[in-house]
Amino acid sequence: MFPTGVDQAQLDPEKSVIDCSVSSQDYSLLRHTTTFHDDSNDDRRTAHATVSAMQLETFSIRTLPPPNQTAVIRGKISGCTLADTEKKPGVVLLLNTNTAFMDMALNLLESIKRTGVCLNTTIIAEEKNAYLALLSATKGDPVITVLKSAEGEASSKKLRIFTPEYNRLVNRRHKYILSLLQHGFEVFFTDVDTFWFQDPFSYFQGDFDMSLVDERSPYPTRLQNRSLHCAGLGYFKPTNKTIMFVKKWAEILADPKHRGSDQNILNDQLHKDQPVRVDVRPLPVKHFPHANVFWQPKWRRENNDTVIMHNVGYKVRGHDAKVAKFKENNMWLVNVTEPNRGTSCIKIGHQNLYTFKNALGITYVVIPLITSRTIFFTIY
Repeated sequence: MFPTGVDQAQLDPEKSVIDCSVSSQDYSLLRHTTTFHDDSNDDRRTAHATVSAMQLETFSIRTLPPPNQTAVIRGKISGCTLADTEKKPGVVLLLNTNTAFMDMALNLLESIKRTGVCLNTTIIAEEKNAYLALLSATKGDPVITVLKSAEGEASSKKLRIFTPEYNRLVNRRHKYILSLLQHGFEVFFTDVDTFWFQDPFSYFQGDFDMSLVDERSPYPTRLQNRSLHCAGLGYFKPTNKTIMFVKKWAEILADPKHRGSDQNILNDQLHKDQPVRVDVRPLPVKHFPHANVFWQPKWRRENNDTVIMHNVGYKVRGHDAKVAKFKENNMWLVNVTEPNRGTSCIKIGHQNLYTFKNALGITYVVIPLITSRTIFFTIY
């Protein structure tokens, strides 16, 4: 069952399957990584206003300013032009991902595309392989900018929740949010395991500091000492209070002595009004559900007006379990086929990404370009 107004057939990737089967003999395997974006800076992708601001602090970036004529180019991944994003000026959609969760990030972007929402979008790649692949996948899309984190190489693996490696990766995102806020942008941060059914922006009108899903308080009341706000989906306005709050949040998480989750710190700060009391606009679970309720058939029969669902919860953990749930419910929009053993293909827009696993278990990603060149790089 799908929320009202969503055509189940529209969400079914089988309706538009494109055969991207390929034989491994079509390519010669190179030993070393080839950088997609070479020293000549020939990638003329458009970079929205965020880029110049973000490169001042947190990120490294090698993209050029957009030529004037790119204002009419419509992106293959986003479905948007730069002019479309002017409907929501000063707003940045922020994602971060490693290689293992890149397919889920692309699935999220496809769900957003189908709602018709157009946003300046920044994707932070947490390691080199994700950066190269995302650069290729989004090449030419005028509203999507891919940046490589300057926080160092993260793991490219399917990390288990709450492990030290997982926490190190997740705890970077607050610096990214803070950097954008300090330059005056409104930031809509979302985990990549979310799925959009409708435009959420009617919930972000008016004056407030932050907007979050509170899984415990009776909507719209905020229980001062018992609220449980989710850190994986949040809308942040660049108010003085928000900046103070997020700065403290990032400082605590950057402390090497800190061992807890970012969500625990978030809620501790909110309970204690530290360093300042912020005005939190609650997002109702009824319209912004998590996996523990959304995957229950009874709940979905009674609540069929979902805006964004977050595929997170104790009942669904790990990359493969999340993808399986999306597929079971016709919510997996990235076309994936397995033409032969050890080989898989992901269709993203008009770009194919092929993976090959050799006898030693090392996975290679092959990105065919529009030109005759081909890039190979190893995922560790």
